[in-house]
Amino acid sequence: ADSGSSAFRKATGGATVRSIAVGTAGRHFGVKASCDTDVGYLGKAHVFPCDVHGQPFRIEGCRPAVCGSPLNSKGYDITEKRLEKGIFDVDVKCADKYYENLESAPKAEPCSSDDTEYKLIGCAPVKCTAHPNAAHYKITGDNYDLP
Repeated sequence: ADSGSSAFRKATGGATVRSIAVGTAGRHFGVKASCDTDVGYLGKAHVFPCDVHGQPFRIEGCRPAVCGSPLNSKGYDITEKRLEKGIFDVDVKCADKYYENLESAPKAEPCSSDDTEYKLIGCAPVKCTAHPNAAHYKITGDNYDLP
């Protein structure tokens, strides 16, 4: 597989092979790799030669950046499927007494760096308006937000 392909990154634990140099008669193993930060992998890649002819070399040390859950998710019903930055998958709906605002549908935006909260956007509290026929009532307060 091509070292730039997603299948190769998956097979190598998020590492991208930067150079390969093999000496004569296989006496020199010179594979170098680094974690592919462009797709959200962190760490220090380590490459080890294979033990058996025809088998792949071993590579380890990279891990995906992982987003944290938001401390405040009021107004949202969320289902977290994957919190890894490169394959982030969170289902979002507005909770009871919240509605989809006109600027954006409810969604979760991945974190900007490892171990930071992802962002929830798109829901706003339902807001009531004053009743048009309230002439015979004494109304106090002016906060019409439900939650």
